[in-house]
Amino acid sequence: MKLLRRGDPFGSLGVGVPYFRAPYQFWRCFCWLLIGGLEADEFLNGPDVPGELPIPLAHNAIVRAFLRSERDTLLIVEDDHVFDQQIVKRMREKAENRDFDIVCASYTSRRPPIFTVGSDFVDVNEYGEWSVRLDADRVAESGTQPYDCAALGMVFIRRWILEEMLGDTEPEDFFWFEWLGRNSQDIQFYARVRELGGRVGVDRDNTIGHIGQKVWTMRDFYEWREEVEKTKAEAN
Repeated sequence: MKLLRRGDPFGSLGVGVPYFRAPYQFWRCFCWLLIGGLEADEFLNGPDVPGELPIPLAHNAIVRAFLRSERDTLLIVEDDHVFDQQIVKRMREKAENRDFDIVCASYTSRRPPIFTVGSDFVDVNEYGEWSVRLDADRVAESGTQPYDCAALGMVFIRRWILEEMLGDTEPEDFFWFEWLGRNSQDIQFYARVRELGGRVGVDRDNTIGHIGQKVWTMRDFYEWREEVEKTKAEAN
């Protein structure tokens, strides 16, 4: 199998949902996504990827199922998000996304203060825990932005990243995603991606919603940022 690299399109997809207690809003969107053209891709959920597994057990089970397949790109869709029917098609066909090894859809936090995915590593302590910087002013309104660390809500991951991260270890003995102290599974995963030289992007043209008491949109984020800037200007 030829491993697709940066500059290549995102090839055939292996699609996995690490679902725990997915709400109705997610399954409604996911059904529309299937109808919208994912029938030809391979779905990884099955007996080896059961439901209601806590983070990050399901994510790792999905990677193992993906590596047993012949697919080029892993698409993780987490069960606490909503999205439109054509988002995967748009992200897959967007030429700018090909310059990255991992591309994550853009989305905001569940609750205020509103922040959006995309951060950069600052430093690491003696225990291997990374600190990251969220810079609201750096968030663009279009394009695919490079970052050290993204998220896992809806993310394309090239196969070579997962294979090189695994190395010679048996898949059943390895965890691509794991918690370390104060670091969540996504921070630890992206720290490993950085070590491999992988390039990570957040697609600001394609956004999903993070299900909570309110689904904040990227427009909410931009309006919040404008208000903050206005308040700062008035204070000066």
